[in-house]
Amino acid sequence: MGQKLVFLCRGLMLASLLLAQPAAAQSNYPKPLYTIDIRIAECMAEKTAGNAVVLAYSDSEFSWCSFGAATVADLRADAVARCNGALRQVLRSLTPCVVVMENGKVTNSRTVSEHRRDARTPVQYEVFGGSTGETTVESGYLVSGKFINGSVQQIKLIRGKGRPPCAGTVNNRNLSFVIQCDDITLKGKPTAKGSFFYENRLRLAFMVTFKFNGGTFKVTTVTPKGAKIYPF
Repeated sequence: MGQKLVFLCRGLMLASLLLAQPAAAQSNYPKPLYTIDIRIAECMAEKTAGNAVVLAYSDSEFSWCSFGAATVADLRADAVARCNGALRQVLRSLTPCVVVMENGKVTNSRTVSEHRRDARTPVQYEVFGGSTGETTVESGYLVSGKFINGSVQQIKLIRGKGRPPCAGTVNNRNLSFVIQCDDITLKGKPTAKGSFFYENRLRLAFMVTFKFNGGTFKVTTVTPKGAKIYPF
């Protein structure tokens, strides 16, 4: 029996706001994909004649693909056990792994549909104008979407008061953000202290400060009341 471990979080569970770090060998995808679709495609790539594949997945976005000349039942048990074994104990109890795909067929539509959507993180953003000396503080959301290649994920910063969203990317290899807000390009790297659950998704607790024209644009996670921070 063969197995393939697919970690979606390293360091930055550390790494993404996003909490999704593909380890795909390919450098670009034909179209942007959500993490779960990447994992399904990677697992299906192990399918050969006389060989079955089973993918187990967790709501904390760890996964395990088991494959080989074994029964689907054996592969199913193997994938779930190894996926759960790769999770930290606290996450194992909160987000146990379940089988989501067997030989290309989705077996858990709830989990798959839950992860085939953008994920929001509530944030506060503080803008200091270098030329005006004024500071404004507002609330919004950082929205993480699909991956456009093996390390780069699309993101949006949803602002209030009718302002258009800022759009950009986060690179999970070097933890760098590039966001276009109005006519300003913002670049920076976050600091993080852990993760928390929001809207049934594990999100990163972070802070990042962008500098522009003598001013700063600081984005900080707003942890909902009662939410527990799970340190790295």
